[in-house]
Amino acid sequence: MKNTFTPLMMTIIYLTLVRLALAIATPLALFSLGTFIDILVLMALFMPVALISRRWIHKTIYGTVAVFFTLLAIVDAMFHSYFGMFTTRASTQGLTFMTPELTTEYDLAILPAFGVFFLVVGAFLFILIRSKQSERVRPTHLGVVMFLLFAHVMMLWSLNREAERFSLEYYQTDTFLYNENIDNIAFSSTYGYFYYHLLDLFRLPQRHDEDAIVDVIFDHFNNHNRTPNAYTGLLASANVIHITVESLDTRFIDETISPTLYAMMQDGIIFDQFHVPVVNQGATCNSEFMAITGLHATVSSPWSNNVCHTYRNTSAPYSIPSQLSRAGYDTFYFHSGFGHFYHRETLMPNLGFEHVKFVDDLAGEGITDYNVLLDTDMVHFFDAFMTYDEPFYVHLLTYALHGGYQPAFTDHWNDLIDSVYGEGIDPEVRVYLQKLAEFDLFISELLARLDDADVKDDTLIVMHTDHYPFMLPFDAYEDFTGIDVTSTELYKQSLLFYHPDLTSETISTLGATIDIAPSILNIIEDVNNPFEYRYFFGEDLFGDGQGAVLLGDLSVYDGNSRIRRTDTNLTPQEEALLEQKITRYLLSRHTLRFDVLRNLFEAE
Repeated sequence: MKNTFTPLMMTIIYLTLVRLALAIATPLALFSLGTFIDILVLMALFMPVALISRRWIHKTIYGTVAVFFTLLAIVDAMFHSYFGMFTTRASTQGLTFMTPELTTEYDLAILPAFGVFFLVVGAFLFILIRSKQSERVRPTHLGVVMFLLFAHVMMLWSLNREAERFSLEYYQTDTFLYNENIDNIAFSSTYGYFYYHLLDLFRLPQRHDEDAIVDVIFDHFNNHNRTPNAYTGLLASANVIHITVESLDTRFIDETISPTLYAMMQDGIIFDQFHVPVVNQGATCNSEFMAITGLHATVSSPWSNNVCHTYRNTSAPYSIPSQLSRAGYDTFYFHSGFGHFYHRETLMPNLGFEHVKFVDDLAGEGITDYNVLLDTDMVHFFDAFMTYDEPFYVHLLTYALHGGYQPAFTDHWNDLIDSVYGEGIDPEVRVYLQKLAEFDLFISELLARLDDADVKDDTLIVMHTDHYPFMLPFDAYEDFTGIDVTSTELYKQSLLFYHPDLTSETISTLGATIDIAPSILNIIEDVNNPFEYRYFFGEDLFGDGQGAVLLGDLSVYDGNSRIRRTDTNLTPQEEALLEQKITRYLLSRHTLRFDVLRNLFEAE
């Protein structure tokens, strides 16, 4: 008699081994409840197929699913090596932007170890196709399928119910992990890796009690007032150039390699306890969004990719450019990339910018020799589009310091790098420093343009990074900076406010990217016409000081330790900080989801 369910069980065993291999390559739990759930999920997925009588249908479906999850495991292992998380369906949106040039620039390649997966899946398919055995179905097997489906429905009923309880007690439950998917590796460990991806493909949108949630949001707004401080209006009505510097790590700034930046850091106001959380796979637009709007870069669904994709059509009437436009400023957005990337050509006008320009707009002005990998070429935006007739706010997003760090276009800085570090420096760190020198030259040329326009002395320059250079190899990064990449030091950078009238000062207020917008508006405020601060979820860094910083995994750093929602034996103060920060994050998500700010603005 032929064995019962041999191809089915062989497929389940093979996929379980794929999962275990992924667990070795990533923090996915090797043996956990999620492993057991995955086996049940695979059985529930495959057993109805076994009810079909034709053998070739079994083999086709088993083989297709096996290949799909094998390729997905390879992609997830690579994705984790860059971003510390697994993919979602929305992550594939980024593939639509990939070109051969970007693949080369990012140094994207399948690691040799992953080639073993292809050999293994090939061997599995060979055995599966050659197998002469058929599934032998009995009535009891249908009962097993029904039981598995019932068990799954019961789990959904117990976990995926309406649970908008803004309390630490809720945040510390696995139900919160399930509903919000705040950490997809933890989710996969708890509920299953295969289940995670199947939910990503087929999960229905969550239902929310909009009226009840909006009431909580209004309560937050009504109790969120900024108190003026010694810096309020210090640079009243000054022009602003706000620069989000792609992958800048301020630890690399050097007196010889980046002299202009070094001098600005010595002469300006430095926030040395500023942090740049990496959220939603570290997409730069998330950091831009937080810095411009003072809202968290949350997405409509925990399975979404980034805030710029999800909320590109949502208005932000209280963002920096929106408020400054109403105050009589000209507002400009310049980016040395393409407008379609992350939908910035749609997003940025909705964030309040009047003039939004990308590299393709330069081509329309006859500037065709632009090289996006050379930040010095960004001066073309000022030459082609900038006007100085009214006070202005310019947001610049640079590009050159982005990884990967392969030799290209910046070799002319080699002698300068050698003069400081010699020839033995790590090759990717070398390229990073070359790009830093190129960016520094751009800042010098920008200051010269402002001087020529006779506005340099009236212009505040605010500079921050979107994230640490996560495409540098961690070992080389640790060797150069001396920091532990597993610590919160990885996210700590310096935020710069530079203006000729500012006195050199270091402020150790604990803050993050979301705090930039209210801080900029505070220092340039006309005290007779104050800005609106209630609708920010960030805080003014010039104020009395922050209690904590929310990091990308919804852990909280209070200046001494990192507090996680799964921690036990927390002090009352730590519990209060954790609850406050996670609640604000969720309220910010619902503010965007229900377009609360647009409705508020239109009602005023």
